[in-house]
Amino acid sequence: MDDNENILQGLRRNLRAVRGDWDLSFAAGGAEALKIMDEMPVDVVVSDIRMPAMDGVALLTQARARHGHTVRLVLSGQCEDKDIAPLLEVSHQYLAKPMDTAEIIAAIKSILAARDRLRDANLKKFITGLASLPSLPSLYADISAALRADRPSAQAVELLLLRDISLVAKIFQMLNSSYFGSGGDISSVTYVWESLGLERMKELFLGGHISVPPDKTLENNPFISGLWNMSLMTARISRLIAKTENLPQKTCDKVWVAGLLHAIGAVVLYEYRRASSGTVDCGDLLDAARPEDSYVDAGAFLSVLWGLPQDIQYAVRWHAAPEKADGNGDRDVLAIVHAARAFSLMKTDPAAAETDCLHADFLDAAGVSGRLADWKSAANTI
Repeated sequence: MDDNENILQGLRRNLRAVRGDWDLSFAAGGAEALKIMDEMPVDVVVSDIRMPAMDGVALLTQARARHGHTVRLVLSGQCEDKDIAPLLEVSHQYLAKPMDTAEIIAAIKSILAARDRLRDANLKKFITGLASLPSLPSLYADISAALRADRPSAQAVELLLLRDISLVAKIFQMLNSSYFGSGGDISSVTYVWESLGLERMKELFLGGHISVPPDKTLENNPFISGLWNMSLMTARISRLIAKTENLPQKTCDKVWVAGLLHAIGAVVLYEYRRASSGTVDCGDLLDAARPEDSYVDAGAFLSVLWGLPQDIQYAVRWHAAPEKADGNGDRDVLAIVHAARAFSLMKTDPAAAETDCLHADFLDAAGVSGRLADWKSAANTI
């Protein structure tokens, strides 16, 4: 949707290649777009921000409330500060104008493919409706206190952020879209200070735009605390392995994030079950081989929907079955996260066998099987 008829005509022309696969509708205003959405199911809405009568924020707010299953993308020029906070709550990605039509098509195809791997329509709608995920109450309180300090320390806040699965995911959704500028493949939390600054981070966090005060019952929940600990351990081991291999700092940062977020789908499934029934059977939440809608599938959809860095998406989707991975990501990052997850599982579960946790053929094909002893030694220092 765009109020500029020239842009709409250009999109009509450039999208001809997908008309055989997609049903396309074009609207010159928010009311017209909502009318289309009310009359037929719409998988994806792409909207400009600056428009008369009903702007993009108002449209996407209505779309989210009335059509929770619809993916909401922004295609616009520079975002004004006043629009950032509401857009973070109602849109999934911000695509910056001018953008090549092929990139728009690729982004939409990737989202729809990840969504269609899920079978439960209600789960798809739940994930599409997520604006944020809960943090551990104690960690949320620590981050709040650090940001409220008379003289907040960026380093202290960063160290806390790097322990929070939910906040890290939201931050990289922001940084890899164009909410704060050009976007790009950013995998380092340190970039948050260059892009956002401490004061803006404080405003977004304390204003509830990137996180919400968590349910206090999560604090003493053994599954949630165990998941956070396992994810943090996987992140720490991943970075240790990267340093053992003398990899660049950028890669060390990337494997930390990939390790921390590899099981984010388990947080999603936990919240989905809690929202659906009020109680949660956690027995199979971390079962990657679950035949229907595993935590891997849920995490893969969320990571693509939020536009997380490609290599992070790759690790989230394939960490448990790297031998099946396609070639759309960094195999070194995947190998490190796969091994780190295995070492983390073996640390937390003495019954876990190395042969069951590690995929030997994949590691051999990746050329790292000869390094496993050193990697395991590094993991054992934690």
